[in-house]
Amino acid sequence: MNEYVSINDLIKRDLIKKSNGTKKKMYQIQAEKNTNLCTVVYVGEYDDVPVVPILGFERGKHKFYLLSFVITEEELLNDDQLKLICFVIKHKKKAIGSLSLIFEPTEKITNFNVNKIILNIKVQNIYKKNVIRTYDEYPGREESIYLLTSIITEDNVIEKIVEKK
Repeated sequence: MNEYVSINDLIKRDLIKKSNGTKKKMYQIQAEKNTNLCTVVYVGEYDDVPVVPILGFERGKHKFYLLSFVITEEELLNDDQLKLICFVIKHKKKAIGSLSLIFEPTEKITNFNVNKIILNIKVQNIYKKNVIRTYDEYPGREESIYLLTSIITEDNVIEKIVEKK
């Protein structure tokens, strides 16, 4: 019989690690549904970047894991693409591709206290850097999960996003 672990248990397990004394400030991008606006919210300081599993399923010979991310201060200041959620695609326990909902600020983030940041929103494969879709507005939390799930299960999408050996 399979045992299930709650997301809260996974978070607690991942956060109770030996500290090396250097904690990172973590933030979350909170986008507004049906707009291209978001706010940056401070969520705390952690030794490691927490990754939260949302969904997992198998299709054919691949396993898919949908993960939610928080972002380090360094990423906010230096990266021009910020991952909100991401499907990691595995084959034989090896990650072979990904499909992410990416937020691109239209200007460099220098002040975390700004009220709103304007975003470009796109679905992108991180490994190959190819854009699968672009959007003018954030569809919403549940809708974005449905959106990524529907894209990743379309015919021929896997071939576009997995690494070929």
